[in-house]
Amino acid sequence: MEHWLPQIFLFGGGVYALAGSVFNWNWFFEDDFSGLMVEWLGRKGARIFYAGLGLFLVFVGWVFTL
Repeated sequence: MEHWLPQIFLFGGGVYALAGSVFNWNWFFEDDFSGLMVEWLGRKGARIFYAGLGLFLVFVGWVFTL
């Protein structure tokens, strides 16, 4: 099971970031770090950033399982 743990965390974190971006959850973007990203990039920019990050993490988690 330990072998799959990093892939599970990468995939799960990617799904979490992607879902927060797609569904535009207020509680997701009011977090300290997310709030900083919103301050720097604006709400729309932060959503795009987290969508890209989520897709990247899902992809990396999937590639590491191969």
